[in-house]
Amino acid sequence: MSKEIVLLKCECGSVEGELVVNKNLSNHVVCCCDDCQTYTQYLGRRDLLDKYDGTELFQTAPHYIKITKGHEHISCLRLSPKGLYRWYAGCCNFPMVNTLDAKIPFNGLVCAFVSDGGKSKLGNIQSYNMMKYSSVGRKSWPKNGFQKFSKMAGLILLKLISIGSILRLTRPNSFFDIDSGLPKVEPQILSLNKKGHLNSAP
Repeated sequence: MSKEIVLLKCECGSVEGELVVNKNLSNHVVCCCDDCQTYTQYLGRRDLLDKYDGTELFQTAPHYIKITKGHEHISCLRLSPKGLYRWYAGCCNFPMVNTLDAKIPFNGLVCAFVSDGGKSKLGNIQSYNMMKYSSVGRKSWPKNGFQKFSKMAGLILLKLISIGSILRLTRPNSFFDIDSGLPKVEPQILSLNKKGHLNSAP
């Protein structure tokens, strides 16, 4: 199956990149969890959430994402010492990619980072997850909405990580030094007080 290249760009255009869309090894989902909402609140970018308070994500392997411009503008946040690495463009507080550590072939690309016209190449949204955190009543959830996680989403994620590990799809990596395993940018770790304040904000 042929792969397509989608251009990536932050809101102000200072950070750019490329995504190789491999539909055999990816998943297109929305996450409504409280952490994703806290993250957008921290960035002051709740405008990027959908009508269900969700973040649209394209889950793929690090091998398929390349930052081509603006490395100096990239910042990183963790909501806890063991939380996801959440990479964003500090120039315009624009979310880009969520990752685990350097050894795990998983990147959750925030679809807002996809440039105009590129989203159509990502395919349909397969599931809306963690909708128990949505402010929208259950009767208004989409048919593919789940209170927690879709079983299919879990299976696809397991496939991505398993095959990605075998094929060493952590390389190349735009966010980690593979040899040392360290993030290329020192992450800021959110304090419990700050996180609590953000969670209580309207």
